[in-house]
Amino acid sequence: QFAYRLAADAMLVFHACYATFVVLGFCLTLAGILARWEWIRNVWFRSLHLAAILTVVAESLFGAKCPLTTWENDLRKLAGQTGYQGDFIAQWLHDLLFFEVKPWVFTVCYTLFGLAVLATFVGSATLAEKGVRWHFGHTARAIAAGASSFGSSPWGMNPRAVSTTETA
Repeated sequence: QFAYRLAADAMLVFHACYATFVVLGFCLTLAGILARWEWIRNVWFRSLHLAAILTVVAESLFGAKCPLTTWENDLRKLAGQTGYQGDFIAQWLHDLLFFEVKPWVFTVCYTLFGLAVLATFVGSATLAEKGVRWHFGHTARAIAAGASSFGSSPWGMNPRAVSTTETA
C-alpha cells in the first residue's frame, strides 16, 4: 500500500507541475514578449506549452476526465485512501479557497486561457521586434543547409532574427 500511496503522491506532484507549467509558461511568455526575451520564441517550449493547454481545453470541452486525476485516484484507492471527486484543479481550488463553482465555469476558463495562449503563440512574433518575425522555416532551412540542429542557441532556436524581407 505504501508504494501505491507514494505513486499517487508522485502523480499529484506531476499534475501540479503540469498546471504550473501551463500558467507560469503563459505569464513568462507575456513578460518575454514585452521584455523582448529571445528564449520565448523557442519553438519547442512554445509548442509544448500550446499542446499542454489545448489538451486541457479538449478534455474540458468533450467532458473527458483528466487521466492524471483518474490515475491518482486509482492509486489512492489501491493505497486504501479516498480519492477526490471531479477535476484536479476544481478540487485544488476548492481546498485552497473553500468555494465551489459549476464545472462549465472551468470549461469556459480553460477555453479562454487556451485561446490566450494560442494568441501569444501566433501573435508574439509581430511584437518581438519591428521588422522581425518568428519563422519556423528559418530553422528548417538552417538544418537543410547543414547547420547544427536548431542553430547554435542553447534554447533551441537560431539566434539570428529572420527579417520580414527575407524570402523563403
